[in-house]
Amino acid sequence: MFITPPNLLVVLATYLGLTLGSPIDIGFTIPTPRSKIQEIGHYTEGIIGRIEKRIEKFEEFSVKEKMKEEKEALSELEEKVDQVFVLSGVEKETPSHKPKNAIFGKEEIFLYPVVMVKNGKEVEYYSSAPEIKIKGKNIRTNPNKETRAKLEHVIMQWSKVEPLIDSHFPYENSDPDTRKWLGIDKINYASSQVEKTKGLQRILADAKPTKQNHNFELGTMRFSLELRINDKSWNTPNHNNVKRGGIKSDVLRICYLLDETFLGWTTSYFNVPGIYGSASLNHSHSQRSHQTELYLGFDCADLIVGAARHLNRKYKYTNADGLRQQTEYSDEYLLHQNGEITDLEGNTAQLKYDQDVQQGDLVFFADQNSNRYWHVVVLLEDVNDLSATQRKEKEDAERIFNGHDPILHYDNLGLGLSKLTSVSYQTQKIVFGRIKH
Repeated sequence: MFITPPNLLVVLATYLGLTLGSPIDIGFTIPTPRSKIQEIGHYTEGIIGRIEKRIEKFEEFSVKEKMKEEKEALSELEEKVDQVFVLSGVEKETPSHKPKNAIFGKEEIFLYPVVMVKNGKEVEYYSSAPEIKIKGKNIRTNPNKETRAKLEHVIMQWSKVEPLIDSHFPYENSDPDTRKWLGIDKINYASSQVEKTKGLQRILADAKPTKQNHNFELGTMRFSLELRINDKSWNTPNHNNVKRGGIKSDVLRICYLLDETFLGWTTSYFNVPGIYGSASLNHSHSQRSHQTELYLGFDCADLIVGAARHLNRKYKYTNADGLRQQTEYSDEYLLHQNGEITDLEGNTAQLKYDQDVQQGDLVFFADQNSNRYWHVVVLLEDVNDLSATQRKEKEDAERIFNGHDPILHYDNLGLGLSKLTSVSYQTQKIVFGRIKH
């Protein structure tokens, strides 16, 4: 019973040997023994302490009972779960296992866990998405409310699946010096845990690598999922699902690109390993089964072809010199280590952006005294020596092409960002190419 202040006063007065309401002379002060006050305090603290302990025991009991009930409910579910999937899609899109591409900053890709449950002969699918697409077939989810409620208590562990890339041990199908065929190199992968969720909630996918030093949010990433119920777990295909030439297609892949131009599609190859002499894995489907087409790996020329094929440009995978013959449009020039561009006689050549060259152009490299072009890069933009103030007025600048301009190109780590003069320490012959629009 809750003691109101007047009742509490009666209790205290009685304990002290006083009677409230008895005649007391005005000005008379009843002495209150200090020991009695202290005893009351200790007595009250003891009662409160015992009450708090009982509450703690009750709460602990309640938590244990709840956990017991959850475990019993999940044990029933555990016998019915057959498989777990991870699907992807943008907002208001039916998620599927098909590789998903999105323009960075305009669209977001979400990952959806899907649990397949066998209820007798019936197969049921559960997800936070009301409808999913499995093997091209649209399927309604969550047919049983009770099962759906139980799945809110399961644990989902998400991981990124990435290639292991080491510049000291590059992937090579061919010998870079002799160009001799070595065979399809083995690509190694690893999984890194990134997020743990409860229930069937979706998560936002990103392409930030955990195994490389850059923080680009563009490029390709693969994901796997582990479902845990009590002491049992189910896994989607992960870093162990590899085949000749790279990881299998059943490991979910997503991609963020800059835009849907040729240059934009080249950015989709961040986080994909460089493979010198990247090749087709099936000669009867040589283009569709190419490592670059499958985002397993690429070299300098195959990067260009892979990006162009997204625009329905039917270039065939080839080497740098073969690609030059399909795309070349300019005279030959010399690129010197100081960044200067000259013609073959050594006369200064002033090539202007948007007139002579443009963003997204190809730049092919050959040794100065050779006619065989061995490397190709993608030109990004003009970077000159203008001051910070002048840079803001870029449209008024002369915008002259030189060797300090930035490029995207293949290197031992995959897709690299550097400047033209970093390609070689010697004067190089260069020629420009352009992907047809």
